[in-house]
Amino acid sequence: MEIEVKLYTYKWVFKKQLNSKKISWDIEFQEELNWWQGSLSLEFEYNLDTFQFWDIIEIRSSETWNLYTWIIENINVFEFEKKSFVRVEFYGVFTALNDIIYKNWTNKVFTKTWTIESIAKDIIDYFNSQYWSLASDMQILDSNLIRYQTGSIIASDNISIEFNNLDCLWALKKLLENTNYSFFIWVDWIIYIKSEDTQTIKNLTFEKEIINISRQISKKDLVNNFFLKRKDWTEIIYDDSTSQTTFWIKEKVENRSDLENLTTQNFYWNNFIDKNKNPKELIEITIKNIDISPWYIINTLNTLNQITSIQIKKIDIKKDSKKLYLWEFESFGKKIIQR
Repeated sequence: MEIEVKLYTYKWVFKKQLNSKKISWDIEFQEELNWWQGSLSLEFEYNLDTFQFWDIIEIRSSETWNLYTWIIENINVFEFEKKSFVRVEFYGVFTALNDIIYKNWTNKVFTKTWTIESIAKDIIDYFNSQYWSLASDMQILDSNLIRYQTGSIIASDNISIEFNNLDCLWALKKLLENTNYSFFIWVDWIIYIKSEDTQTIKNLTFEKEIINISRQISKKDLVNNFFLKRKDWTEIIYDDSTSQTTFWIKEKVENRSDLENLTTQNFYWNNFIDKNKNPKELIEITIKNIDISPWYIINTLNTLNQITSIQIKKIDIKKDSKKLYLWEFESFGKKIIQR
């Protein structure tokens, strides 16, 4: 697969096209729901002055026209056999969410009572308010480094939750934990938050797109009797008797003073029990380098054990192949492990 690698200044002014033959390491990175397009390390036969912090690298696949962008985070220089090499580590622009503590005015510990959608937008708006001058200088649309648009965030559930000294990325992760919503920030720097069951369906056929499939079944993280201590130290029990009969009792205790009311607690922890009461099955599918993204719902065709309507959680991306990681909470392992 041929690739194009271009280097821009942080203002999106084109600097140069990098010769892919001068890249010593294979291009390999990850995309993951509730996280980001992962880091990328490349080694170049270029001089140090080729690169500057906040330079943007753009990689485009000439076959599938997938486009990926990163910003330079680390630069290392070394010499070997009278040649100079520059090893550059790139991160997605949204790693900047780690740099800003989510605040309510000047308060770093506070409670928000709102819809999930409104709180998520507030986190992004606050982040952009701190990065406004940089985003404006970078000539980014609306001067927002990370942005949302109409329909990109859909989550109408009402909650009341405390944020305690969390950066903006971890505030988003906490907001969505144990819910049926996921977030992902695409290469165009737009954030999406949607229900896990409203995504694009993709059919994959063995020996056409699929190279191989592996399945791992585990009840290591199974929980069917959950003790939650509230802010007033009242203990609430969430359990599932069917799971306890099938897999024996698996208990867990957690103190959560950040969940402000019973409605919010029930919303989070009923979802937690639903997602953890049965064995989890990790499915890995290695495919050819086709256009596919986290959030797609996968069906497999022409396979011995058909996979139906399971969501991609993470993708390992290489030049010539991709590995998809799928989680199926209602595992067929239930049929194998149960007593």
